[in-house]
Amino acid sequence: MTVFAGIAEFEHALIRERTSAGRVVAKQRGVRFGRPQKLNAEQCTLALRLLDEGESVNEVAKSFKVHGSTIYRLLAESGKIHITPYRVAFELERISAW
Repeated sequence: MTVFAGIAEFEHALIRERTSAGRVVAKQRGVRFGRPQKLNAEQCTLALRLLDEGESVNEVAKSFKVHGSTIYRLLAESGKIHITPYRVAFELERISAW
């Protein structure tokens, strides 16, 4: 049984090495990994402008057909709000008052 474990471990190392090499080559070609963005740059700018004009987060989210958390994430990334795990409830109440 130990021999099989050794062979399996060796094969696993080979797979990881090939996968890593393939990932490096793909990144050099410009391939993007991960989930695609829901909103493009123009939509992000428009969403932030709508929020500044007084629309609620839920209204903006519905108009772009995304979840409200996507809009809150956009706000956090833009620096308009700072959300930490301990302050989420406070920030959400403050934003809802807009």
